[in-house]
Amino acid sequence: MRLLITGGAGCLGSNLVEEYLPRDHEILVIDNFATGKSETLPALAGLEVVSGSVADRALVDAAFARFAPTHV
Repeated sequence: MRLLITGGAGCLGSNLVEEYLPRDHEILVIDNFATGKSETLPALAGLEVVSGSVADRALVDAAFARFAPTHV
């Protein structure tokens, strides 16, 4: 699966990353780090982190076009 996780550095999002990354899924995280910390996300293959807001339509459109997630 190719997962797009918003708020991936927060409590819930980082737990989703921790759950799915070891299962060899590709994950794209979009987070503005307003409450989460980048240190909660491991620098591992299969994980890409984009700093920005999901309110930024151009950022989200570009992420969908480039990453083509199967699950959001």
